[in-house]
Amino acid sequence: MSCNNSGHVSDCKCMGYGVGEPMKHNAGPDKNVDRYMTKQKWKDIAEQLWGLLDDIDTASDMFHPVKNNFYEYAMRKVAKRFKLMGSDGYNTFPIKEEKKNGPSIN
Repeated sequence: MSCNNSGHVSDCKCMGYGVGEPMKHNAGPDKNVDRYMTKQKWKDIAEQLWGLLDDIDTASDMFHPVKNNFYEYAMRKVAKRFKLMGSDGYNTFPIKEEKKNGPSIN
């Protein structure tokens, strides 16, 4: 039997997960990306994601939003990008391994 996503069947492996197993992230259109991703493509994606987080941080400075719980939470998440990557304003680079061993980035 196959899954129709409205009533999972006992052998369902919908999106590669067994019944009752929570997904860690929202699934995209194709969960099997490793078959066509290269190291360069992953690097490009990381740099683009860095740029999006940086744009959010910049927008916070530009628009001076109301500082509510959502704002504080979002800005804490945006700041955690520095645990994974750094930037000199022109280029991004990975953080050295000894600097990564701090608190969890969750």
